[in-house]
Amino acid sequence: MLWHMPDTKTIMETAWSVESDQCMYGLQAPGDPMGLRLRKCTRVVLNLSGVLHLVRVCDHSHEHRHCFGSVRTPNGWIDVAKAARR
Repeated sequence: MLWHMPDTKTIMETAWSVESDQCMYGLQAPGDPMGLRLRKCTRVVLNLSGVLHLVRVCDHSHEHRHCFGSVRTPNGWIDVAKAARR
């Protein structure tokens, strides 16, 4: 368990754990005919305050597609959730 190691605990005392919604960066399922965004929440740990301004939470100014199922692409069917991890 990495989070319980002394060195990791020391780093976490001075770091920020933040969540960012990938829809705000334009994440979409490949081949989605409607072009809807995927709201995939991602947690990152940062130790550099200069990048905190890059963290974005969904502003609900757009519609979302559910992050499951499959979509057809020119290369065949692809799992939406797996595509969102890339």
